[in-house]
Amino acid sequence: MATFDITIDKTLDLTTIRFSGRVIVSDITDALQSFYQTAITTKVLWDFLEGDFTDLPSSDLTTIIDAAKSFSDMRPDGKSALVGSSDLLYGLARMYASLAEVKRHPISNRAFRSREEALDWLNRSD
Repeated sequence: MATFDITIDKTLDLTTIRFSGRVIVSDITDALQSFYQTAITTKVLWDFLEGDFTDLPSSDLTTIIDAAKSFSDMRPDGKSALVGSSDLLYGLARMYASLAEVKRHPISNRAFRSREEALDWLNRSD
């Protein structure tokens, strides 16, 4: 089971959720619930750089999207950047972003290989 920590920067309207260890679907849904019980920000950086996703099948992405969609009305105009440097993690993040779009998840989701690229996208107002 993974651990996660949540850091909120209200001046940047940014929450960073950082994972480490072996990540399973309940770790991510627990992080979602924790985030929506805090001071909600428009921008979220999901930092999976220290996460191990070998135990998370791609079929679990639908469960995660459904959980995220159930909270989406609490974060209008939200943006979520998913960061993973390994090919597996980056691939899962891209699949999540694509599937979220197909399932009409109202939050903008995008996958990145670095925190810098993710923060640049989150801070753009396009």
